[in-house]
Amino acid sequence: MEKFTQYGTSVVVAHTGIVALHALSHEVLLVSLSLFQSLFVGIVIILTLSLQPFCFGLAPLA
Repeated sequence: MEKFTQYGTSVVVAHTGIVALHALSHEVLLVSLSLFQSLFVGIVIILTLSLQPFCFGLAPLA
């Protein structure tokens, strides 16, 4: 279980770094989102965060 935890932690840290670089590139290249696009991204992020425990079997479905 400890190796699983280390692997999971490293994946999360790597993903966070990639997302930070992606966000920075949007700022540098002046790529902006419309209101609809921003709402869509926000909804996808919220749904992903709320469904994550079910995807990894960490929470019961019932």
